[in-house]
Amino acid sequence: MYSVRNRRGFVLVMTMIVFAVLATWVVSISSMCNTNLQLAHNQHKVNSALSAAESSLECGRYIMANTLSHLPSTGYDYVTTSEADMAWAILCNQVQAQPWVNDGAQQTAEEIITPTTSYSQDYGAFKIRFYRENTHTVQT
Repeated sequence: MYSVRNRRGFVLVMTMIVFAVLATWVVSISSMCNTNLQLAHNQHKVNSALSAAESSLECGRYIMANTLSHLPSTGYDYVTTSEADMAWAILCNQVQAQPWVNDGAQQTAEEIITPTTSYSQDYGAFKIRFYRENTHTVQT
């Protein structure tokens, strides 16, 4: 026959095993929560950066569309150097005239870079750079 003392020890051992299993479970759940929080934060950063990139492309397209409406047409199939220089000057004026640029773009003879524009506090900023690849080609 078993005595009462032996049963008390068995209950204590079982309680310790159950406590260890529960503690391990709590630690693993906590670790998973921290990992999920980090993943969500990283995804937010990625989405903000993607939104900033898309915004900069849309702003660049908008500026180019407005610039094209101000360019004179030519009666031939090529652009002279003076016409390319005039188109570059009109583009630079259009960039500087944007309300979010407000004459703050850095401009050289070969490129113009808008100031950093932020639409959110975290990772949501962009700049637009227009540059002349050669005399007759403009890139964003």
